[in-house]
Amino acid sequence: MRCGHSYNKRQRYLCKHCRRTFTWRNQKPKHKRRFAAFREWIIEGYPIRTLQRLHRASASTLRRSIVYWLDHPPERHIFSTTTTSVIFDGSILTKRRGVYVALDANTHAIITAAYDIAEGGKDLFDFYQHLAGAGLRPKYATIDGNTQQNKYLKNVWPTIIIQRCIVHVQRQGLSWCRLHPKRTDAKHLRTLFLDLSTIKTTAAVQHFVQRVEQWEQRFGTLIHQTPDHGYVFSDLKRARHMLLNALPHLFHFYRYTHRCFFYQCA
Repeated sequence: MRCGHSYNKRQRYLCKHCRRTFTWRNQKPKHKRRFAAFREWIIEGYPIRTLQRLHRASASTLRRSIVYWLDHPPERHIFSTTTTSVIFDGSILTKRRGVYVALDANTHAIITAAYDIAEGGKDLFDFYQHLAGAGLRPKYATIDGNTQQNKYLKNVWPTIIIQRCIVHVQRQGLSWCRLHPKRTDAKHLRTLFLDLSTIKTTAAVQHFVQRVEQWEQRFGTLIHQTPDHGYVFSDLKRARHMLLNALPHLFHFYRYTHRCFFYQCA
């Protein structure tokens, strides 16, 4: 039970059995004690100033801890070569380089990850080649709209089926359509993007595709031919182009038994 504070203002506790008082001390090495700060920095994206307030540590201490854990990545676990569904995603940390991860789509366990990697070019090709060399032969892959991922996945595994991440498409489309669009075409398109994450059945897939075709017949040609280059209308064109390009790859997870393709991205 709590029993006041020590002379240096640390919490003091009283043992109910022996009636002796003591203070708690973390026996873990100093870097392991700071791992919580590193985890919040890399997962939540908290800046150093916020971590200082949360963990009551100086900026230099936190930076040393972050550098330590970046230099000591966790051991790579041996993944099952029978894994058939993989999720690939990355986060940019600085200067277009960051962390890139491969997840088992069935268990969401990390297969492997790479730090200080660009989502394109030789970095991606080497990442996929490493997995192929280790024996991974995925049949399906869930990715965002990065064309470089699509290109190099097909180079390494020519028969792989690419599933576009629904949440990536939805978020980007809603961003381009604006929160309160004034145009009728943008309002209808925004409704389509909102309904993407509610599709749960094959009938819903067919109905959604029909709605997209109806929207395209009503507004698509006019949007494509209009020479307006305003930033609002340009974003509407981007949203239309993205949806039409993603549509053939949005619903593979309904055609196969691997429903885990519906990946809710963080």
